[in-house]
Amino acid sequence: MKKIDLLVYDNSLFIRDAKERNLRKCPNSGVGAVFRKKVYPIYDGNHIDIAKEYYDKDDCPIIKNS
Repeated sequence: MKKIDLLVYDNSLFIRDAKERNLRKCPNSGVGAVFRKKVYPIYDGNHIDIAKEYYDKDDCPIIKNS
């Protein structure tokens, strides 16, 4: 399983780094990662935005081959 390091934002405010997160397949066919027990879509530049949409972990399986 491939893991990814992310930058976590709340809108334009940088919150912190999130290290070694598993990639997950989101219901919208995108790729996301878990932060605070929720799956957030990953945007260009390997960042997530906790002010935007998220998914339940149960709806987003870990991507095993990447």
